[in-house]
Amino acid sequence: MELILYLHKIKLMKTSFLKNYLFLVISILVLISCNSENDELTKEECFIPSNIDNLQFNELFRFSYAGNIKTIGLLVSKNNNSIYISYRSPEFRRGERVIKYQLDTDSSITYDLDQSSLVTKEMEIINNRLLVVGGEHINSYPLDLNEIPRSNLHSKMLTRYGTAVYNNNIYIAGGDLNQGSPEGNLILKYDFPSKKFITEAIMPVKKIWADAEVVEGKMYIFGGAPSFTEDNGTNDILIYDFLTKTFDESLSLPTDVTDTFITKCGNLIYVAGKRFIPLQGFPGSVSEYKSFLGIFNTTDNSFREVTIPFNDEGDFSIQQIGVLDTKLFVIYGDNRLPSDEFSVQVAELNYN
Repeated sequence: MELILYLHKIKLMKTSFLKNYLFLVISILVLISCNSENDELTKEECFIPSNIDNLQFNELFRFSYAGNIKTIGLLVSKNNNSIYISYRSPEFRRGERVIKYQLDTDSSITYDLDQSSLVTKEMEIINNRLLVVGGEHINSYPLDLNEIPRSNLHSKMLTRYGTAVYNNNIYIAGGDLNQGSPEGNLILKYDFPSKKFITEAIMPVKKIWADAEVVEGKMYIFGGAPSFTEDNGTNDILIYDFLTKTFDESLSLPTDVTDTFITKCGNLIYVAGKRFIPLQGFPGSVSEYKSFLGIFNTTDNSFREVTIPFNDEGDFSIQQIGVLDTKLFVIYGDNRLPSDEFSVQVAELNYN
């Protein structure tokens, strides 16, 4: 009898061990799979294309837009071989529109969310969900846009900010709503359990219209305007170290850029944007917009400005940028709004 009880005890111990072991394995697999696609791109080895100063762009498609400048989101997805665009819908009462364009089939899917919100729409992919980071809400979509998104109010009212992902967390850099709020000099971290933004760091300067990316534990914030109402850009490159919680302000762009859009490939950050050129004798007004493009190498902190083939006639300029393998995507359009002159274009990048 004692032998039977002993053997039964051994069996229970083995069963408990196997359950614990299985739970540990599953937990590790979940942690491995719960990556942001943005974080994965940091691990690639990238080089400056040989044809970077002779890019030839071709149009993929056009779309109408009813929002405001520096408010369109563009995200490239290597895992899905697609690009996503988010912006204020021209048909839905300040609603949200998301387009998924499948590159291998040249087909698109559009989802319209009838949700009145502030105009800025940035995007990130985390845990196989497309997150549209708006000025009031974070909306979580399935990657194929085939379901109603999960929507959460995040306790802020912001516009004209940049977003980045680090360790599966969403961060907002700068942004303001011209209501005396201090958010223009904050880096905010989204706390998923509470569904609210909390302060990660206080920047030494305000950043409006400035985009951000994270490479190897450092957030890079390029250019931007010093306030909500100013069109004059800045040329500083602000670097925030997540480990030391410190800022480096020693680097700069070759020119002032008011409105920046950035994307990364490995250690390289592609920096696009537009410069606001003031009228002679009227510093507060804009006579024209000029597109800007360059590549920042985070390995040696070097910056290379790039010759771009756009004439920028009238009020046209670059509105967004994304890079995927051997393709560089831009959104190019009219700064006079509303407009149906927004074009998604692509150029081949040569590495031979």
